[in-house]
Amino acid sequence: MYALENNIENPFQLFLILKLLYPEGKLKFTKDEINFLALVLKVHPKTIRANAKRLIKLKWIRLNTKTTYYLINSFDRLRKNNNWKSRASIEINANNVYNIRAILGAALYTYLHKDFWRKVKSSKEKFVRIKQRTYHFLFPSFNFKLEPAPISVNGVKAIFNISQAKASRIKKLAAIEKLIEVQKTYTKIQISKFDLEGLKQFTSTITNNIIFREGNYYLQEIDHIIPLIPIRKRKKLET
Repeated sequence: MYALENNIENPFQLFLILKLLYPEGKLKFTKDEINFLALVLKVHPKTIRANAKRLIKLKWIRLNTKTTYYLINSFDRLRKNNNWKSRASIEINANNVYNIRAILGAALYTYLHKDFWRKVKSSKEKFVRIKQRTYHFLFPSFNFKLEPAPISVNGVKAIFNISQAKASRIKKLAAIEKLIEVQKTYTKIQISKFDLEGLKQFTSTITNNIIFREGNYYLQEIDHIIPLIPIRKRKKLET
């Protein structure tokens, strides 16, 4: 989630493209190469240069002064250099790398989905209760991957220091690309239009989540997420 937390989605996209197009792990960033990358990503060559400079500053790519080649670091080297503990990963290919924010959103929500059910499984009672709803890890062979998990944008902000607006935006993008399924949940509430208008004068935190449908008011609860892509664990680094 480093790319999302540090707002480097575009440099990260370039890094992934480099990994896909240069499997030997090196290039010279010649004018022709830069123009080709710009054509692939449908951006201006200046954008490629700016993002390449960012990758150099991050030490994701480095210049070999003897050969004048820029070397593209491996994912394992990035993990080691940045002390990233988690080995959770998803597959990225040429088809989805262009929707970088969608794939990053899918990775984030898929990880949180797995983490939620891991915590339910590890709890003593094998269940948790959230806002009048109970989530059970029913038996050892229970397939949690097919079960929804409540994941709020407030939780994303607290865990990863990503704004609620950004958390909501990447969730929507991931759903549009059918990388996750988002299930809306609502609770019927007894409130009049007059009372609602009065409440709006004091707070928008709650009232923004109240909708009117089929003659009744409903409070929108935490979205439930079902991942549509697999999450895997990369092998440990060699020692």
